[in-house]
Amino acid sequence: MRLLVRFAEILGWVFLAAFWTHVVAAQDPPADIPALLQAGNTSYMRGDYEAARAAFSKAWELAQETPKDNPQRYEVLKRLTSVRAAAGEFADADNYLQMAVNWRETVQGQNEPKIADDLLVSVGLCAE
Repeated sequence: MRLLVRFAEILGWVFLAAFWTHVVAAQDPPADIPALLQAGNTSYMRGDYEAARAAFSKAWELAQETPKDNPQRYEVLKRLTSVRAAAGEFADADNYLQMAVNWRETVQGQNEPKIADDLLVSVGLCAE
């Protein structure tokens, strides 16, 4: 009888641990931009482009609430460009890239030399 009671007790703890693990896993992803970028990068590297897009899109929503000159805006847009291109959505990727270029022109000026790099990427996206 004791053995049965002990087994039931252990079984209860196992179910509680499994439930708690499920609850923790079901929580929303971190709600700060760097954490979302990291989560997106991890998904991207695993080839899970939809999960990466979701994380980067959430980061973009948060970035839009920051000051217009926040460099995280550019970073998020570039990552959205990469993940959409990897998924074969070249028009979507180019739209994000154009937003990133616009951010550079607005914040850093139209003579910012790195704009040329972004425009070369845009040419590649349009060729696809």
